[in-house]
Amino acid sequence: MPLPLSLAEVEARLAGKYYHQLAAVVHDLQVIAENAVMFNGADSGIAQDAKGPYRHVLTAPTSWHHMAAWFLKTVNVMRKLT
Repeated sequence: MPLPLSLAEVEARLAGKYYHQLAAVVHDLQVIAENAVMFNGADSGIAQDAKGPYRHVLTAPTSWHHMAAWFLKTVNVMRKLT
């Protein structure tokens, strides 16, 4: 895997104010989605779930506050489902 990432790592980076540009968050979410497709197949449930945050960020307002709040809420919901 060229760049191993997880939603937990993106969550920690958001909480730690690691990101300085929204494009960096979008990139990391895209890498997660691409990794999921590469290792699980494009039609797998894992790949489809991994694409969700990436798709949302592409259509979400570019407010850091909104995006960070949405992401943290989404990760919490996903944890409850697993």
